[in-house]
Amino acid sequence: MHVVRGCGDYAQFIMVLTFALPWPFSTREAIVYAFATDCVERGRVLVCAQSVPADAASWWGYTIPTVGSAVRMDLTLEIGFIPGGDEYQNTHMDMCLQMDPKVPWLSQSTVNLVGRLFATQLVSNVNSVCKSYSKSPYPERLAADRSGAYAVMYRCLEALRQGRLPEDEGPTEAGQQISTPE
Repeated sequence: MHVVRGCGDYAQFIMVLTFALPWPFSTREAIVYAFATDCVERGRVLVCAQSVPADAASWWGYTIPTVGSAVRMDLTLEIGFIPGGDEYQNTHMDMCLQMDPKVPWLSQSTVNLVGRLFATQLVSNVNSVCKSYSKSPYPERLAADRSGAYAVMYRCLEALRQGRLPEDEGPTEAGQQISTPE
């Protein structure tokens, strides 16, 4: 995963997503440009990912990894996380997923079923991490925060909890204050 810098108050990455499919299908991979941003005025966090064009050798100056023996599929994913409850103890999640697994004879209803399974597994993974957070690798990742993405998200969540916009403190880049022209 590469961290892309220089675009204000959100975290952005280039990621390789690998999907191990049952026999007789080959493994599929999606290389996506993904970003997360707060939308505090609407009380939500947005996460978006879209496939990098198949013929791209680089994206924003970063070399695109080779796929190897996996089939490269196309993927567009948009997720809205909306904190809920008096103390933000709940989260509502809306997801839009569009994918082309590059199997010409596969019916759209089967692709839709796989999409629902993907969404179910994603929600299950998020729930699992939340239930066993202290035993997961995430506390260590949060403490390391190499890219600064967690600091940006934490600052935005704290602003939301306090009823103010994070923009009131000025823009940030990867969790560090940057100077703005007066």
